[in-house]
Amino acid sequence: MFARDLYLHQLIAKKDSSLVKVITGIRRVGKSTLLFSLFYNYLLSIGVKEENIIKIQFDKMSDFKYRNPYHLLDYVKTRMIYAHEKYYLFIDEIQYLEKATVEGVNGSIYIYELLNELNSYDTLDIYVTGSNSMMLSSDILSIFRGRIDEIRVYPLTYKEYFTNVEDKKDALKNYLIYGGMPLILEMKSEQEKDDYLHNLLKNVYLKDIIERHHIEENKDVLDALLAFLSSSTSSLVSVTKLANTFKTNLKRNVAPSTINKYLTYFSDAFIVKDAQRYDVKGRKYIGSPLKYYFVDTGLRNASINFRQVEENHLMENVIFNHLRVLGFKVDVGNYNYNYKVEGKNYKKQLEIDFVATKNNTKYYIQSVHTLSDEKKYLEETKAFDLLKDAFKKIIVEKECLLAYFDERGYYHTSLEDFLLDDKWM
Repeated sequence: MFARDLYLHQLIAKKDSSLVKVITGIRRVGKSTLLFSLFYNYLLSIGVKEENIIKIQFDKMSDFKYRNPYHLLDYVKTRMIYAHEKYYLFIDEIQYLEKATVEGVNGSIYIYELLNELNSYDTLDIYVTGSNSMMLSSDILSIFRGRIDEIRVYPLTYKEYFTNVEDKKDALKNYLIYGGMPLILEMKSEQEKDDYLHNLLKNVYLKDIIERHHIEENKDVLDALLAFLSSSTSSLVSVTKLANTFKTNLKRNVAPSTINKYLTYFSDAFIVKDAQRYDVKGRKYIGSPLKYYFVDTGLRNASINFRQVEENHLMENVIFNHLRVLGFKVDVGNYNYNYKVEGKNYKKQLEIDFVATKNNTKYYIQSVHTLSDEKKYLEETKAFDLLKDAFKKIIVEKECLLAYFDERGYYHTSLEDFLLDDKWM
């Protein structure tokens, strides 16, 4: 069991608030451990009585009966025997809650009705976990808006991984290849890691999507689409381009609407996250095409059988994930550059890998495998040169012996230092 202090401190800070605490994230990322072990032990350590912590895990056979909301409500009421004592309710994988039809009423009791009822109990502090964001967007966020507090859990950051791994020398290489799913650290051989990640993709994540959305005929399309996204990590992707790829490579006509729907399924299951393009000059979002990054590089690599393990693409992916863990909104920056050569007007679109914003803070970040020469340096910093604001510009290189500011004021740091500490901020 690994310490997940970032998330544990968030739970502690939100303890006893009137909001329902919803812990989200991809399956097997450690949500249950966070709630049922780390936070549970914390509550015991501050004097909360064990019998005042009500634990329900919908994916455990012994708790299947509580998937019925009526049975769940009855059980919680029987546990709250002392009217003036505080109780803590933990519900794991709440998306498995069954819909229960209400006799004589047009509709049914589902997640938001259940949470609304439970949240009306003044002495009950509620924590739930969920592995699918549709549970949030369609059932809770839209109807239960303003009464929930989301804690998003990600795979191990590189700092968490580095702290717990034995082989420090190859830690970064292994992290880029096999990612940060917690159980990876318990596995010794490459084959064991390969098998585990392939199994997660096929028998957990994709199976969940297929069963939840009743996809039978197009399972191969789902697999192929995930592989296409993996091959396109750090590249701009449009639905039209993906449809053409299916037609050219697989001789399949797949409607753009189907592709768009499946992309939403991947995003809802927390497998991938899109990065929108932002016009830093015009200060507006551009729209399609987008970039897609995997929540874990190990899952990305497993989806294409560990082919195309290119460090520059994996670097971008882990930087994107790291910024999101730190609470930044992350976009792909675009700068439309107009210039003249021998009296002729030209237009060029320059890209900034990441524009990271949080509150009133903004960082411009370029991910570069290596700055091999002056020409490469000028290419990577051209957009920085044109920006007129004073926000920090950062160049993350795979190798950089010592962090430094160059003569133009741009901050250089290695990937490992960027991920291990926050000196760049």
